[in-house]
Amino acid sequence: MASVSKDNTWKLWATNVESEYDKEPCVLVSGSCMLNGQSALLSLSLDARVVAIATGNQLHVFSAAKGTREQFIRNQEQITRICFDPLGKQLIAASGPIINVFHNILGYSITIEDLEQAHRMATGISTKERIQKQIEETRCALNAILK
Repeated sequence: MASVSKDNTWKLWATNVESEYDKEPCVLVSGSCMLNGQSALLSLSLDARVVAIATGNQLHVFSAAKGTREQFIRNQEQITRICFDPLGKQLIAASGPIINVFHNILGYSITIEDLEQAHRMATGISTKERIQKQIEETRCALNAILK
């Protein structure tokens, strides 16, 4: 779960708590964002790798792992809704009757980083081969977008 606050911060929370042990949700990552006194819209990708925050006509895209803003998009109109598609490959921003669809480039990049780390940690040959194929497929998809 993710939240954005008036103190110009956003947080990614661990919500897999066990109430019988009196555990509370805890913050995994926190980042800063300039709200400039405006209300904010927040969307978390389903794989929890990317956080998008819209304020006014600005769209900020953050790495959920690092807490850093990686992309900034200025829209002509005020953004009224944001969401990721179910596969996390696109970020959708609505501005009145206009809907903008952006490729989730940050999501692709983070996926590649995560797969490369998994490849380094893998011990079995078949596992390494499967992960290497996933890396190649994701790179190919990202390169097709960036052309």
